[in-house]
Parts: sequence; structure tokens; C-alpha cells
Amino acid sequence: KLVDLEGRIWQLGLTLIPTLSWSPDGKWIAFAEKQTALEPSRIFRLTLATLEKEPLTAPPANAFGDLAPEISPDGRRLAFARQASRAFGALDVWIQPLTGGESRRLTFEEYGFCSHLSWTPGPESIVFSTSHAFIGGRIFRVSTSGGAPEPLAGVGSNVAFPSVRDHRMVHVQHTSSAHQTWRIAGRHAPSTERVP
Repeated sequence: KLVDLEGRIWQLGLTLIPTLSWSPDGKWIAFAEKQTALEPSRIFRLTLATLEKEPLTAPPANAFGDLAPEISPDGRRLAFARQASRAFGALDVWIQPLTGGESRRLTFEEYGFCSHLSWTPGPESIVFSTSHAFIGGRIFRVSTSGGAPEPLAGVGSNVAFPSVRDHRMVHVQHTSSAHQTWRIAGRHAPSTERVP
């Protein structure tokens, strides 16, 4: 065991499992944590050699906080989702230097859900999973230099959890299960039968 998380992260009554991200050199990991129930969640660095924990982000006090960290392949920047209020939604993609400096907002969509960020190689951008409701997830790409996020071509809708390595990406495609209609035997029906 490496660390105990001080507080659970709640959204819509659900406990969010912190996303872990390895540093490129393998010496530390990043994760989100709430240290008390009243303060926003922040992204922390855990140094594996010493198990020392230090905060990397500083969200506003009235925010739900920072989630879903992803360290850039060069180890110089951190991407994460920030929920800027305590109300549902208001999630957007942010980045900041790991050597210190201000966070910068990349999207301005105030998504209901925004997670599973992944850096792409040049031209550099971040892909992420999002939706404005509980269904119909999409994968978007946003440039780290700014601009509007665009749906990732070729993956369609009802998709989530992108992961990029080099020039390849894997993701989950949600499909609806097969539905069947059945007629149940009643008083005068001889048997149960399937209705095509």
C-alpha cells in the first residue's frame, strides 16, 4: 500500500474512484483527493521513494475541485478536469505547468461529465471523454494552444474512456443490450411465449 486517501470524492451521491497517472520517469504518481469534506478536491503528487505527498493544483474554494489528472509525456505539464462550482456540471479541461505557474482553462463547455484525459502527439492536443447527461458520451479533442473542442473523427457517439499511446487510441463503445418482448401466460393463455 502506498497511501491512504483522506476523504472520499462525491458527485451526485456517487463516490468517484481517483484516476492515477504515472510520471514519465516512474518516480511519482498524480491523483485527486479531498482532504476534508468541505474543501475542493485537488491533484496531489505522491513521490514513491519517500511516500511524500504534495498538492499540485489549487482550485477556488467554492469549486467542487480538480479530478482526472494526466501527466504530459514530457513530464512538464498536467492536464485535469476542474468542476468550477459545487452544482452539477461545470466541468472543463485545464492544464498547468508542473514546475509552478497558473492553471489555464482549455474548454468552456461546462460539461456534465468530463474524464479520462489523454495527451496526443503533435500537433499536441488532449482527448477526453464527456457528456452533458448520463448517456450519449462523446470523445473530444482540444488543442493545448486553445480553440474549440472538436468531436474525435471516426468514433461516433456512446463512447468513453480514451487512452492514447503514440499514434494509437483505444476506447470503450457502449452498445445497448438486446431487448426482447415476452407475453406472460395469464388466466386464459395456454403458455408463456416469445413475441418476435
